[in-house]
Amino acid sequence: MSEEAVRKILRDFGLTEKEADIYIFLAKHGILKGGEVARQTKTPKALVYRILKSLQAQGIVESTLEFPARFTAAPFEAIIDLNVKSKLNEIARLKGEKTALINHWKQIENAPSISPVEKFSVIEGKQKVYQKLSQLIMQTKTNLSCIITSKELAQANYFGIFDQDSKKQSSKRSFRFLIELSNQNLKDAKELVKDIERKVPNAEVRIPELGSNLFPQMIIQDKEETMFRISPKVDNCFDKWDVSLWTNCKSLIGAFSVVFDGLWHNSTEAQTKISELQTGVSLTQKMEVINDSEDSKRKFCEVLRSAGKEIIMVTSSGDPLEIDKIRQLLNECAQKSVSVKLMVPITCENKDLAQELSKQYEVRHVPVGYLDTALVDGRHLFQFRTTILKSEQVFVKTFYTNDSEYVSKTKKMLTDTWEHAQIPSTTTLETILQEVDPQLSPFPRCPPNYMGTPFIVEEKPVGTLTEKDILNKMISAKYSDATSLDVIDRRYGSIGLAVIHPPDYLKLPDIMIVINKIEKQSNLGEEDAIIFLSWLKTQKGFAYVPVAIIGDNPKAHEFWKNMNASTPAGKNTHLLEKDEIEIRLHGNSLFAGWTIPIPLFPAQQTIPPACLLIEGYGDIKTTAYTVAPPSGHRILREENYLDAFVTFFHPSSKYSGPGTDGYLIRDSIITIFSPTNFPSKNSIN
Repeated sequence: MSEEAVRKILRDFGLTEKEADIYIFLAKHGILKGGEVARQTKTPKALVYRILKSLQAQGIVESTLEFPARFTAAPFEAIIDLNVKSKLNEIARLKGEKTALINHWKQIENAPSISPVEKFSVIEGKQKVYQKLSQLIMQTKTNLSCIITSKELAQANYFGIFDQDSKKQSSKRSFRFLIELSNQNLKDAKELVKDIERKVPNAEVRIPELGSNLFPQMIIQDKEETMFRISPKVDNCFDKWDVSLWTNCKSLIGAFSVVFDGLWHNSTEAQTKISELQTGVSLTQKMEVINDSEDSKRKFCEVLRSAGKEIIMVTSSGDPLEIDKIRQLLNECAQKSVSVKLMVPITCENKDLAQELSKQYEVRHVPVGYLDTALVDGRHLFQFRTTILKSEQVFVKTFYTNDSEYVSKTKKMLTDTWEHAQIPSTTTLETILQEVDPQLSPFPRCPPNYMGTPFIVEEKPVGTLTEKDILNKMISAKYSDATSLDVIDRRYGSIGLAVIHPPDYLKLPDIMIVINKIEKQSNLGEEDAIIFLSWLKTQKGFAYVPVAIIGDNPKAHEFWKNMNASTPAGKNTHLLEKDEIEIRLHGNSLFAGWTIPIPLFPAQQTIPPACLLIEGYGDIKTTAYTVAPPSGHRILREENYLDAFVTFFHPSSKYSGPGTDGYLIRDSIITIFSPTNFPSKNSIN
């Protein structure tokens, strides 16, 4: 059997391409340390350790008990036997239950229909995703809406998904596809659109206007089911649908329908857009690509000087106005009472700059991924090839048009984006958490908890702990490690923190959400749990207080209730079914969703079924510190963390928060010691 055949079998078993590569490498080279694997495969250490951790959890890789651990591949025949046995057991179980199932079905077949249970389902692996995609298309009764890259749509077409659908020829069904378009994929996109429209009756393919952010990828069938992709983005593009979530929750489907309809409304029929790009001109007015950077810069400056009413700019740059001349021109425009609106992803690195710019212009946060665009007086539209105004190179191959219809559509899209964008605030997640106790300022990821306001009693100097150290501990952890007389609780997993300032029309208070993805080697076993905190008045003033908790682990249910007995959350803790709550970590992105409404006790408000996405950015930071709440316990926190963007998918609107409002603790170890058995400083590893 060839190596490629082995790799295909491993992928069929659910491994990713990189996981399959690491397994095959270990099989070839024997027992190795994680660092050796990273060096020899030229793969980042953090990624290697996460892959090894995943493979070990699946029983595909084994590790030694030494430190640092060494890893070896489990025998290939054992992996095959394990999967074959699993499938045979499933077949045997179904055969054994066949008669009983049929008899039971006959008894309930004529029973009155009831509403289906709203739930989540995880779909992993390219093949399984395409199978589900095909099923959704084939079973569409009235309409199907899809946001997908042109590459993925072409692959779906290659797999024959639309060939199957063409046999139905139903005039009652409509299909809407949103794809991206560029000069690089123009020829292929033209043939693809023709093929789709030929094969699928009532299919329409559109291209969003300049600046639109095609996120997330999704498919919505009959407003009854939706599947959306949670895999991380690479350079603002999606590689493949390798991990997706499916749900039939009506509120969540409504949330994603709002996102789709907004993009669809601000889009153009694909053939029209392709014709415009092919000719380089509009039928009525000017549309061109200015190749010479000096000509481009000169024209842009001239248009800025001529501005009389409004300038709208979208950029993904950390400092969107690094070129002094451009900033000077905008200052002159502002002094002439020209409205200058600037939209930029706000992060911890540029938050001070955003505040400074807010004194002269209107500044708001938008997610990463929008095309860099400038619109002047609703008549002149520029699209920049690279980060807007970041350097002189940005003016190479600048797109410009004054076509009234084209500009009008883009202005509508930019105006809608502006209205839903967040105004930068000096109140960030870091400042909120620091208000809990000033001593927490170096460690702002420690949220308020059931044991009272904590304070730092011990910390490890920067540089004494590395990202690899945390990963090694998590990889080598066993269930028995989490239980002892000294340790009353130890949790391994990932944590997401987000503060959300919902717009008034959502009718929700400011809330903090703490997402816990707890792994099985933890004291109480694996769990998906979410804590909701509201801004309430306490004896010490206003603070974020736990008001609701949801989780899917029966063992942990009483734990959450008891530990939060002194807060409103103690009487508002809900045990959910496994498919009613879903938390997934993928790369540096943490997704959380729930399918039931959450009452925010004691306020008369409810959070509907919704989704939350926390996307880490920047460099990984590692820290370890011990806090001492008034209860007398000691809590040791060891973590690899990143700053993060926050996206909240509410049934009424998508909320995008700045990178100052979230933290992703990608690798977290929390150890709670009993008050009398906390180890000395020298004994903590």
